[in-house]
Amino acid sequence: MMKRLLLVISVIAVQESKAGMHVKYCVNLMKEVFFMQIEIQSNNNNPIKRMRSYLEMTQEQFSDAYGIPVRTLQQWEAGRRNPPEYVVNLLERAVKEDGKG
Repeated sequence: MMKRLLLVISVIAVQESKAGMHVKYCVNLMKEVFFMQIEIQSNNNNPIKRMRSYLEMTQEQFSDAYGIPVRTLQQWEAGRRNPPEYVVNLLERAVKEDGKG
């Protein structure tokens, strides 16, 4: 389902870019729609894993980028521990901002 969705978004972005829209705008639009779709997917309710997947980072890369110990990240993603809500909220803001580039 996700591959089909990305294909549709890609086709729309290409059509819009041919219509005179800037490619960078189309790419940002694709990222925003992709992020929204990931948020509503029922098979991945783990917000930390979702954000890491959105940025296409390994656990080590995500850990380094946001100053989270790898072991803590692994426990959050495995569901053995839950991050505080404020951490999830701050990470979401940072990931959305970082994903725009």
